[in-house]
Amino acid sequence: MMNASTRNSHSAALMTMLESYQVTKSLRAAGLTDEDFERIKLSKKYPTRPFDEWPLTWPDHLTNLPHLFSAMRAFAALRYALVEAPEENGPDQAGAWKTFADTVVEPAVAGRWTQITKNRMNARKSRGYVSEFGMTMRQLAAEFALKPENRPYQAHELWPGFGQYIQLHGLDAERVRDAYIYLDRKRLKYVTFRNYVRDARQSRSH
Repeated sequence: MMNASTRNSHSAALMTMLESYQVTKSLRAAGLTDEDFERIKLSKKYPTRPFDEWPLTWPDHLTNLPHLFSAMRAFAALRYALVEAPEENGPDQAGAWKTFADTVVEPAVAGRWTQITKNRMNARKSRGYVSEFGMTMRQLAAEFALKPENRPYQAHELWPGFGQYIQLHGLDAERVRDAYIYLDRKRLKYVTFRNYVRDARQSRSH
């Protein structure tokens, strides 16, 4: 169990992660403050309802800016999926990801699909190449491990969130015991992921 200091550090890192998403940047550019972000919330009074029916609340002064409503819902869904649901064992985390994905498509993801198309035409598929996101699972794990907000964490701390990272890149992944199952039968075991993280960080440090 994490102590208070570790928990606070972990929460801060997750909030830093939120700042890296385009939806957060767009709302910042529209003039939203830290206080505004704190007041954009999804009501959890009806946890048995589908996630996309959870009521959204926002600061009163934003009511006259309806063009921001979809972005605010996307931000609230993203925060719930990344921060609140894992910390509170909240329901319907998958629904939060779906709401986020249905509301806003990250430019980085759109750019990745362009790269995927190019890779499919020009690149020879290496061992472990996953055409759905245009790289090997080793490369995706390295990308995830080397993100600035993830560098303070060990492989076992990153492992629970890696499934969400796979999903963000357009591929369903189900965690079964010590592995993620993807493409119906392919399997990434934790020990393999741990080795990918170690190799990526050792390579970067040299």
